[in-house]
Amino acid sequence: FLTFPNLIDESVFVDGVAKTRQHRDEIRRALEVDDATSLWVCPARLEKFKGLHLFLPLLEGIEGMRMLVAGEGSLRSAFQEMIDEKNLPVQLLGQQGESEMVRLYAAADLFVLPSLSDPSPLSVIEAGAARLPLLASRRVGNFADVVDDGVNGWGYDADDPPSNAGLIRQIAATGRARLAEMGEASAERYARIFDSDACCERLARGIREVWERCRPT
Repeated sequence: FLTFPNLIDESVFVDGVAKTRQHRDEIRRALEVDDATSLWVCPARLEKFKGLHLFLPLLEGIEGMRMLVAGEGSLRSAFQEMIDEKNLPVQLLGQQGESEMVRLYAAADLFVLPSLSDPSPLSVIEAGAARLPLLASRRVGNFADVVDDGVNGWGYDADDPPSNAGLIRQIAATGRARLAEMGEASAERYARIFDSDACCERLARGIREVWERCRPT
């Protein structure tokens, strides 16, 4: 078997984010996020399979962080009511285009994806390419490819959300400098597993090896 991962546009999520990150302070000010606050970004449809209805309550009373959710869906009103009622440090941004996501990745300190079901999402690959540490559900189909638990991020147990309460507090207390170090580990992992040129070269070598073994003599 020859495997080939989902690939992303590196001119956008590697080069574009790096260039935009030069304006990070300006972007964070526009988002009203100060230097003492850890900014978490979650690109997700507002539907149950993305797991936000179970994840958001875990943020009640958590200090030192703020989460921006980029996406639309049928649960928006219910989520907004929950945010207002529990005074959660969460803002629903609505659907965001590619350029807006580049700005969010450039400004963020952490990527979050608490999905209950997600076969092989591109967003978590984009975030790794964008040098962000990852808090991702273990139900994400490409979790083992994108997350080295404790090195470039953390695994979220979508089967038992309350068990993650301590983990959420730990991440919220993690300094931005340490998160940035973990983000560098994400970039290294991305280059090793998802770099487009390297993936194409591996596939070409694999096809050649199969042909050499199987061609008629």
